[in-house]
Amino acid sequence: MQLDDLNKRLNEFERDLTARSTIDALKRDALSVSRQIDSIRCAEATASLGELLRR
Repeated sequence: MQLDDLNKRLNEFERDLTARSTIDALKRDALSVSRQIDSIRCAEATASLGELLRR
């Protein structure tokens, strides 16, 4: 009985670990996309400012 309980607990731990790894990967991807969006916005703002300053 104790071995069965231990195996169940280990299986739960492995599922949780896999889920955490997936969540961490999704967070990294989201941060990467966010940085790319910020970079594009900054480039657009810099270009717009450059046009205004040339006037």
